[in-house]
Amino acid sequence: MQYPIPQFIESEGKIISFLSFRQFFLLVGGGAICALFFTILPFYFFVIGSLLVMALTGSIAFVKIDNISVLTIFMNFIGFTIASKNYMWIKK
Repeated sequence: MQYPIPQFIESEGKIISFLSFRQFFLLVGGGAICALFFTILPFYFFVIGSLLVMALTGSIAFVKIDNISVLTIFMNFIGFTIASKNYMWIKK
């Protein structure tokens, strides 16, 4: 008896047309930070801060490099930078 093998199991579920759960909640979080900026900062600083936050949030939510998210690449970079390294010299 043969069983069907599920395909594309690594894809995330979509909740709003093209947005997955993770992307949606990242964008909502970025919007909440921008709303907080609107209430506590003068307009000029609000615009600058909101542009930076939304650019960062958009890149984390949508950009993938070699099918790896920007957040994962950044966390791997931090882990590599902080971790101790063991350099070994072997005489040939």
